Amino acid sequence: SHARRLNELANHPSIDPWVRGYMVGRIDLTAAAENPANVLLVGRHGAIIFVQLHPGLYEPHSFCLVEGRGPWMKAFAAACEHVVFCSTNCVEMLTRVPKGNLGARALVRSLGWTYEFRSERGWVMEKDPVPADIFGLRLQDWAKKAPGSAYNGNTTVTVSDKARGYETPRPEYAVTFTRPDAVRTYFTV
Repeated sequence: SHARRLNELANHPSIDPWVRGYMVGRIDLTAAAENPANVLLVGRHGAIIFVQLHPGLYEPHSFCLVEGRGPWMKAFAAACEHVVFCSTNCVEMLTRVPKGNLGARALVRSLGWTYEFRSERGWVMEKDPVPADIFGLRLQDWAKKAPGSAYNGNTTVTVSDKARGYETPRPEYAVTFTRPDAVRTYFTV
């Protein structure tokens, strides 16, 4: 199940220290994974759970094995943003990046998230509160950069307007969009 995979990831030695917090023993995120208000997306090297804090406001938590960090995780996270913004009531995402988690910081920056503020006791590492920087992404900001939005991307095609009333030659427009790499994604419904 997806909850089992999330728990495997959370307990992996390369991930556990970043997510353990005050928990003792094996980390069990089954309740969060099975909560219908949350969205869990699982991929080959990791998962992201979007915890609904309030209707329309989600906090993503990413879990990525070492072999998936970098380009795979960036593509997976971008695909997850798309799913959550386009198929839920999400209008804003906020995430906490603990002090020292350079991978998480690089990921949110590469995805265009905005630094909002620092919470001096915003995360727990080894049972001690540590500072965490809060980053946000609003729907309207995401839409400006999302694949297929705002005519941006890596592929351009010319389309002809076939509406009635135009004489030949018909008006043509260059449309630019992103053809994303295939990323295997699993959904929990």
